[in-house]
Amino acid sequence: MGPVHELQGFLGLLPPLVSKVLLLYAYAALTALWVLAAVRRQRPGWARLSAAAPVVIGNLLIPLVLDHQGELAEPLIITPFAGVFSLAAFKLLAFCIGRGPMVPSWLTPAQFSGVFLLPIVPIQVFTVGPQDAARLHTVKQGRQLLLDSWASTGACGRAVVRVAMLVSWVLAVPGIPVMVRHWLYTLASATFLTGVFDVLAAGAHVALGITSAPTFDKPWLCDSFQDFWARRWNLTTTYMMRVLVYEPIIEGRLLPGPSRSSGAADAATVIAAVFLFSGLWHIAIFWYNTRVFSWRWCAFFAIQIFAANFLLIAVAKPLFFGPADTTGFAARNLAVGQEPLWALVNLAKGTQLRSEERQQPTS
Repeated sequence: MGPVHELQGFLGLLPPLVSKVLLLYAYAALTALWVLAAVRRQRPGWARLSAAAPVVIGNLLIPLVLDHQGELAEPLIITPFAGVFSLAAFKLLAFCIGRGPMVPSWLTPAQFSGVFLLPIVPIQVFTVGPQDAARLHTVKQGRQLLLDSWASTGACGRAVVRVAMLVSWVLAVPGIPVMVRHWLYTLASATFLTGVFDVLAAGAHVALGITSAPTFDKPWLCDSFQDFWARRWNLTTTYMMRVLVYEPIIEGRLLPGPSRSSGAADAATVIAAVFLFSGLWHIAIFWYNTRVFSWRWCAFFAIQIFAANFLLIAVAKPLFFGPADTTGFAARNLAVGQEPLWALVNLAKGTQLRSEERQQPTS
């Protein structure tokens, strides 16, 4: 019996979800070795892109291993895994054109692999806007990041989980106004993802010595959509869209170098391209979770450059939350947090039923 059959036999003895997670980790380890041994040796350009192409394609396909209608916990981990693997694919694409967080030569092999696999960006290369603003934002967050990340593995992390679970319990109450329900769902998602990525950042710091930029910066405190997307929500992704889409277009060239474009005259078009890329990325995330192609999600992100805050709030229901509701995407994720609530409800019902049976007179 060969090693492949032995591995299949071993995985067959495990619960299906555990087997899938182990398969994903094994795939990640193999791709990291390939990128380190074959891709990093190539010069930026077509040679590096040719070596990286199988990994980029594989990373975009591997989340399909997870079943969006699988056992209770499986739908909940699709978004984190799909986000991590697709982000790694885009990091690798940026690396192929000599940009992004994998470029610094000072990264050790272990750090290089960690930056590739994990949803982190070393704080030394992180930018989320004009250089001065990015520097101030990064330094402020960077000094606090380790404490925040470490806390996420302890009492603070348990508090984050409790907040997400408590919000999911509130959402089980019927009759909540639609806008309030959608805001609460966003809050539950934000707290859950904040905890997940803070733990990964803490692990990268402890194991690899990488101080990473913040992934989330209290998105529930945003005062506008611009503040939400540019400075608070998924800043690792914001950074990647900057180096992979914004900078090559604004400079008029794929590889780093002096700008060949007119700069300010192209700014609106370039920002529109960034939001379109974000929309297409979210289409993929939505498809991983539902196997449904939703042009509405793409439209919601693509129109943000043209729409005022009040208009975006108005179109959020039909374009963003509507598809999440009608496909069961939101309900499946909330079901994980609500499971303990229903267990308590069933326990209370069983206790009450047994109490009533004891109170009935015997004949």
